[in-house]
Amino acid sequence: MTIATTTAKSRYAGDGTTTSFPTGFKFLDNDHLRVILLQSDGGESLWTEGSEYSLSGAGAPGGGTVTVATSPSDYTPQVGETLVIKLGIRAEQQTALPLGGAFPSTAVEGMADLAALRDQQIEEALSRAVKFKETTALADVEFPEPEAGKPIAWNSTGDGLENRARIGKWQGDWVTATDYEALDIVRVTPGNDIYVCEVAHTSGVFATDLAANRWFLAINVQDVETAATNASASASAADAAASNGASSAAAAAASETAAATSETNAASSASAAGTSATNAVTSATSASASQTAASTSATSATSSASAASGSAAASETARAAAVVARTGAETAETGAVTARNAAEALYGNLAAVDAARVAAEAAQTAAATSETNAASSETAAAGSASSAGTSSTSASGSATAASNSAAAASTSQTAASASATSAGTSATNAASSASSAGISETNAANSATAADLFAILNTTSATPNAVGLGSKVFTTADVRSFAVGGWIIVAQATNADNYMIGQVTAWNSGTQQLTVNVTNIGGTGTISNWNIQGTGIPGIQGAAGDQAVMFAVGDEVTAITAGTGKISFRMPFAYTVSAVRASLKTASSSGVVTVDINEAGVSIFGAQKLQIDQDETTSVTAALSPTINDATLADDAEITVDIDAAGTGAVGLKVSLVGSPT
Repeated sequence: MTIATTTAKSRYAGDGTTTSFPTGFKFLDNDHLRVILLQSDGGESLWTEGSEYSLSGAGAPGGGTVTVATSPSDYTPQVGETLVIKLGIRAEQQTALPLGGAFPSTAVEGMADLAALRDQQIEEALSRAVKFKETTALADVEFPEPEAGKPIAWNSTGDGLENRARIGKWQGDWVTATDYEALDIVRVTPGNDIYVCEVAHTSGVFATDLAANRWFLAINVQDVETAATNASASASAADAAASNGASSAAAAAASETAAATSETNAASSASAAGTSATNAVTSATSASASQTAASTSATSATSSASAASGSAAASETARAAAVVARTGAETAETGAVTARNAAEALYGNLAAVDAARVAAEAAQTAAATSETNAASSETAAAGSASSAGTSSTSASGSATAASNSAAAASTSQTAASASATSAGTSATNAASSASSAGISETNAANSATAADLFAILNTTSATPNAVGLGSKVFTTADVRSFAVGGWIIVAQATNADNYMIGQVTAWNSGTQQLTVNVTNIGGTGTISNWNIQGTGIPGIQGAAGDQAVMFAVGDEVTAITAGTGKISFRMPFAYTVSAVRASLKTASSSGVVTVDINEAGVSIFGAQKLQIDQDETTSVTAALSPTINDATLADDAEITVDIDAAGTGAVGLKVSLVGSPT
């Protein structure tokens, strides 16, 4: 029996209720399976048959079923857990073939099935390994012997791995005539800029080494110091804004005093006007006007006093906001210096120094913005008491901007710390990668051993072909030793219901072009992802005996119909026919099925052809047996099959020639 699927592992998410899980692939014996529960915390538990689960369906083409035990203990997979069912065939061969006698086809097919399943098991393991791309030019890359504390890295030519003494090390000030390793970190004077070594070399003149791309700039210290200077200037501007705010408050207080004096003078004017009215009746009209003017002056004086009081309060607010701005700018200056120190301290990680440089530049920009806002605050505060409210708003904005500058510098320090953590993670991941690659190498060796032990002709093809009878050409993905006359099964990789069965008519190992005469099909459509299975390399020929050549005339679903040339193929060898048989998957419900077999267009039967009676599925029980006139079939003879009578609803016709090669 063939194995048309390539699945070797199935995964099921637990839901707390489901206890029956299909394997999803064929297995021959119960001990060929491994059932593993992946727990919600990441732990794995290997289950034992008869304890956590029971198993059925060994040897079935579609696979079997894993049934989870629920009593006396309930092992039903819960939400967050995953049940994994996979092949777990031991790497051993327990079938002993007899010496001589008839060819043990059943035993050999069982060995072939087991080998195919083991190949699928190995392929599944390899799919989880770290591998080079198929197009890589690298070959024979090996891991060095492990050395404690040393990481693995590519060598200087990029074609091998080696143990490194370190990855990144602070070497202090750069010195000429010194051996530097890749990723060494130095400080170069003047300027105190930080550089990282790109390639191992002996130092000469730094400018020459830099031009030869032996170093790259990691931290521009001048940029960081400029950012600190700008932050300091921003703090000074904030101090000036605070001083101007205090001056505005003093001016407002003076305005308030002047308004009070005006109010007193207005009251005196009103009193004088009253006296004038009493003493000079003839001046009544003038005195009345004077009284009205005095009243208006009093009202204006009261309004002036109120406005002056508000101006004083606003100026005081401006002064307080300017003080806050100065404090924020000082914080920004401190943060920028901290960023520079953190960047130099975290020299061991390249990502960290680069992040520090970017963050320092951001701090510089934010500090410049703070300086501009503070200057605007100073101008506004110096205006007058009437604009003190505007000065307060501007000074508040300056404080906010300076605070943002401090926050940006703090973020720089945080980013540098995070980069250091990332470097540690990278080292861990590199170790994990080395471990995975070691597993990959071991699995590849096992795969090569399995390939030597089992010559199974499995390959793939991306050649587009429509499902149909007749000659089909495939370009295989790799070189195999297909034999002309051997039988081939070609099935769609993603849907095994689309398949073609036939004999190899030509094989070119140079072009990897395989030509097959298709005699049996299933499904429809034009397919470009094929799995190809062959019959393997012929073994030692046993003693002669009866053999059968079986072929299908139609698929397993569609009812057969009467007609000539239903299938056509050529004999792979000269053959003497001793008997002919036919069978059906579904019997005819009305009428007999009559089959004619022709060699080179001439029937091999006499008066009675091959027949299956109504309601029967085999010709063995037919009322009339076929008469064979032509029992000798020539090598490469063209064989065609006609259906003279199809009955009603008959499905799955197969015909067997029984005899022996000559």
